[in-house]
Amino acid sequence: MKSIYKSKYICSEKFDKWLIDHSIIVENGSIIDVTPTSKLPEKTEFKIHDLGDVYLIPGLIETHAHMHCAGTKDTFNLATSENNDSQLIRAANNLSTAVYSGVTTLRDLGSKNEIAFSIKNSIESNIIHGPKLILSGTPITTTAGHCHFFATEADTKEEVLKAIRRQIKLGAKIIKIMASGGGFTPRSNRYKAQYTSEIIKAAVVETERLGIPIAAHAHATESIKQCVDAGVKHIIHSSWLSENSENGEDYDKEITKKMAEKNIWVDPGGGLTLLRRENAPDYQMPNWTDTDVSGDVSEKEPEHDKRRTEILLDMHDKGVKFLGGLDVGMAHAHFDNTPATAWFTVENLGFSPWEGIQSITSNNAEGLGINNKVGNIKAGLNADLISFEKDPSINIRNLNNPNSVILDGKILKFNHKLVVND
Repeated sequence: MKSIYKSKYICSEKFDKWLIDHSIIVENGSIIDVTPTSKLPEKTEFKIHDLGDVYLIPGLIETHAHMHCAGTKDTFNLATSENNDSQLIRAANNLSTAVYSGVTTLRDLGSKNEIAFSIKNSIESNIIHGPKLILSGTPITTTAGHCHFFATEADTKEEVLKAIRRQIKLGAKIIKIMASGGGFTPRSNRYKAQYTSEIIKAAVVETERLGIPIAAHAHATESIKQCVDAGVKHIIHSSWLSENSENGEDYDKEITKKMAEKNIWVDPGGGLTLLRRENAPDYQMPNWTDTDVSGDVSEKEPEHDKRRTEILLDMHDKGVKFLGGLDVGMAHAHFDNTPATAWFTVENLGFSPWEGIQSITSNNAEGLGINNKVGNIKAGLNADLISFEKDPSINIRNLNNPNSVILDGKILKFNHKLVVND
């Protein structure tokens, strides 16, 4: 397929300006050139699509999703009560929502194997529409540990290694391990590590042997330290929680320095906090532990957001790189909410709108090691493109509900209308 996409404004390769009146030349799903429209030949065999006076950027990359979860206040009840058939249909609908909202690549970090891999096959077979997927399949957790209801339970080092090998055998391109408990699971205790340092290290060594990266869910400071020492590639949340401190947090600057030295990426999930504050101000993380943990109280106070922002900015100043993941599927994180991560980056952390756009495009592509395929608009990359009627580099909230979506050079949505056949 040979196509030319004309746009009034196209995001520059450096994400610092708009290229005015430019066109993107696409062949077989890949960009072969970005050129001023005035330089296009008068006659061409390429099919020309005029996108209009829009702002064109690379497709969004979501790094943290659970495709079978509802993203509503009832997420936990549905995740533990729905049968596989219902969750399979829900997952298909969720990923359709995601791609039409501009997410062209999505990393799922925890869904049942029988759902995740079936959905991926269906998308690649053009049975359903959805983003390009990077799957972990089921996460690895302890017996009764965080998300055990859709995870592989493994307690010993041998069991964890076997679980890793099983996921890779099924086709996983990333391994997810629950290094601490989490708020989504009764009594799992997010203030404590779930595994020993020896087991986390063994998991890292095994994934490195097999050439697969590993990501770890880690709220507890204890678990964060284990992950950094072991060399886990991606740390999800990094909440620095400790039941022994007055406010429930125990931020360690020395561990942060090690993160930067080891080039460990952190996915703080700030967009989810933003959405909950705006859409569900009464939402409270449930306390499912046996004891009264002081940190649960602090997270109900506005002061918690201020401390969280200060910690993230200090981590950034020390050289830690952030992935922009939303934890899509959790309560109040719907599959069309990925832009909230960019909103958080600008409004809470004080970064520029261009940096906000990068936080869910080129930055995520680099963190996932796929920047040779997606994440930018330049020759040699996949033609994953989305456009907006208002300028997101002026107001980051304009980064929402694209009017056109192009995946691998094929139009899926044009002028807010879904395209059945391109």
